[in-house]
Amino acid sequence: PEVVEADAHAPADFVADVEAVLASLGHKPAEATRMVEAARKRRPDLADAQSLLEEIWRGESAVS
Repeated sequence: PEVVEADAHAPADFVADVEAVLASLGHKPAEATRMVEAARKRRPDLADAQSLLEEIWRGESAVS
């Protein structure tokens, strides 16, 4: 039962973790949120912080 309950909160937790990583790299909170939302729109199947960060880097480098 505990694992199921933890999994229910996992998506929000890993998104918050990614936003915190982006903030620690100097991105403003609104910019970090935009980057996360854009990456999740491109790849809604991503389910962990590492994959989401990799998609963010891919998306940002494609724009640059």
